[in-house]
Amino acid sequence: MPQADAASFWQLAGGGRRALVPFLVAGILNVTPDSFSDGGRYLTPDAWLGRLRDIARQGAGMVDIGAESTRPGAEDIGPDEEWRRLAPALASALRLRLEPSPLPGPPVAIAVDTFRAATAAAALDIHRSLEPGCPPVDAVNDIS
Repeated sequence: MPQADAASFWQLAGGGRRALVPFLVAGILNVTPDSFSDGGRYLTPDAWLGRLRDIARQGAGMVDIGAESTRPGAEDIGPDEEWRRLAPALASALRLRLEPSPLPGPPVAIAVDTFRAATAAAALDIHRSLEPGCPPVDAVNDIS
């Protein structure tokens, strides 16, 4: 098998890498009531924790967590509402990474889906307010 070049990986926070070749499976967690892909099914802690665990069990290498719909014509909810929706689900995802993984290999990487710099900055810093040893977000998916 040929050796993969540097473009075959995403470089993650803390020096980690996530292979993109042959592919990277990413699970989606939308914590918005007007999501076009899931109809707002993951708005409670039990719902989003179940989804996060399903994503890990199904072998995804990453979960992309978003709190604002990007469907055409979606209302701009503003940074305060986006963070109000995102913060608890994101904290849950980071805390889950403290639990033993259901699969061998590295834990599921966590990306935050936002176009707002303030939301991205808060997401990259949230681990500091959680339990000691809680890992940081791995990536920001700037959807703009």
